[in-house]
Amino acid sequence: MTARRLNNPTILLMRTFIPLTVATIIIALGLSAFTSPVLPPLLRSLNGKWKGGVAGFSTSTVIYEQWSVQSDTRMTGKGWSVRNGTATDAESIELTADENGIWYIPTLKNQNNGKPVRFLLKEQTANSFTFSNPSHDFPQTISYTFPTKDSMIAVIGGTQKNMKYRSIEFRFSREQ
Repeated sequence: MTARRLNNPTILLMRTFIPLTVATIIIALGLSAFTSPVLPPLLRSLNGKWKGGVAGFSTSTVIYEQWSVQSDTRMTGKGWSVRNGTATDAESIELTADENGIWYIPTLKNQNNGKPVRFLLKEQTANSFTFSNPSHDFPQTISYTFPTKDSMIAVIGGTQKNMKYRSIEFRFSREQ
């Protein structure tokens, strides 16, 4: 009876089919994770409203960034400043994950003919990340560091037309 069970075509098929099906599902799940990137948790730390200013400059100008999570692969943000009670729209920003990487895409009305500029995520540590676009005029890098969960330092930097390196540091506290 045992020999007949081992040679039964239905049992042999099930013994082959079930492990192959399980292996196919595991591979498919692994590949879908590989081809469907998501924004890392640290980038999601941007979520909320931030208030700050340019390090070393007057406190009469307040700078804001506001971010919201749209999906696992996309966040949107906007930045603006308020000086002497007058607000100016400065930029809209999109963070997007796709098969080519993770992108920081700002659009400024009065720069780059109002067209978006793409910066690729190049470096990430436990509390910071840096995006880069070496072909952009200024900045070529945009980085964010989170000293605490409610404080953030953003730095834009790069080489200017005069071939001198310049960076601007913005310090923020979480409002919401």
